[in-house]
Amino acid sequence: LIDILSSLRIIPGIGIWHVHGHKKECYARYAPLFIKGAGWVDGEIIETLWSVLNVASTSACRMTSPHRQELLDFQMNDSNFMKMIRIVDSLSRKLKAARAAAPLARQAYIKLDEALTAEQQDSWRTQEIRALQDHVTDPSAMDIFEVQLRAAPTVCAIELTLLEEPRPSGSLHGAASWLACSLRLEEAITSLHMDRKDIGERVSELKKMAMARHADHISSEQLGFITDATIYLKLHLEAGSNTSASESVQPTAFLDANSEQDYASDDGLQDKLLLPSALGIDACRARGLQNLAEMELKLCTGQANDALHGLHLTLADKAAVF
Repeated sequence: LIDILSSLRIIPGIGIWHVHGHKKECYARYAPLFIKGAGWVDGEIIETLWSVLNVASTSACRMTSPHRQELLDFQMNDSNFMKMIRIVDSLSRKLKAARAAAPLARQAYIKLDEALTAEQQDSWRTQEIRALQDHVTDPSAMDIFEVQLRAAPTVCAIELTLLEEPRPSGSLHGAASWLACSLRLEEAITSLHMDRKDIGERVSELKKMAMARHADHISSEQLGFITDATIYLKLHLEAGSNTSASESVQPTAFLDANSEQDYASDDGLQDKLLLPSALGIDACRARGLQNLAEMELKLCTGQANDALHGLHLTLADKAAVF
């Protein structure tokens, strides 16, 4: 058995190359960069040397086992030999790069340090000392070195919050759900127009039929939106108290002549529906729709968060592929 002194302090860690394959919280807890005295270890693994075997492994796939083993052993010995004779030049290049990067890192640290107040410096220093002391017994103490990011609320989360909150005075029941459905309807219309532009002229009849059915479904939902809009936007009140909702003022009547062409497309679908944002803040205040306008703004913020999250996932997927 190995005799380890009781006074020896062993700090668990994961190599910088492997730690990026673990969970996000493992970086600050186990990376050598956060272990005092460890620093950035170069050449800690041999996996990077395996890449040269990818070319040889293709030609060795149809060989017999002894022949394949002989070929791979030769390639590995050659790789180790080339690494040994080139190690001096490699270390020289890395030393020059480290010397050039050190002043830049020092300037960035000084710039950050100068932007802090004395209270922040004392607080951060105290947190650092406590985290390093508790690192072995409680690795989660190192989480203070990780970037603290809060997930932006989605449309569904904001809609749920609006539904759980007490309804403001003057606000109609179901306004939050109606606004959320309206935003999803706008997205569906925009997506339909983009699909029509992408398919071009040479398209099968089956594809045309599917898009026509989709457009018909969106058109029926748009008619339902117009009926509900006259109630939630209080447009039926301007047509007279004895007028039914079906005979009330149509929402498109509130669009001026210059902007109407931006709302209606060739197939009759409105690219942008009549929501409080389309009426304007002054018109919303005149009709007592301030609460409805605030709801729409919150839901639009969630819609933007969803779009940014989707973009983030797309870029991450492309980075993983390419």
